[in-house]
Amino acid sequence: MIIILTKSTIAQNIFLNELYCNTNNIKLLNDDTNSISIKDNNFQTIISKIDKDLSNKKYNLLVSVGSRPSSGYNLELSKSKIKKDKIYLYFNEIKPEKNSKGLTVLTHPFCLLHIQNLREYKIKIKKN
Repeated sequence: MIIILTKSTIAQNIFLNELYCNTNNIKLLNDDTNSISIKDNNFQTIISKIDKDLSNKKYNLLVSVGSRPSSGYNLELSKSKIKKDKIYLYFNEIKPEKNSKGLTVLTHPFCLLHIQNLREYKIKIKKN
């Protein structure tokens, strides 16, 4: 999936090169944090907790909605836009269907992204 965005009126493009969404049984981020990027020192350590093979990819942003009480939850990127020097990423949380049978276990839905030129922008995460 490639989403092409532009920064202001400059002919510079930003590409979402990689997107991977899943759930994990390990708590990835602190409760007061919904994202972490390559700019943070412990980014690669957190990525390797998910799967060591993911460290070989060029992901540079992790977004999470925190702990959920059962299986069946997931996260998806619904849209993105740029205003000046900020990238706004909008995520939908997918909840299990009512009366569905799921495991009673803490899960942690997340998305990993690779955004070209990420260091040039401030990231704002919005939940739909």
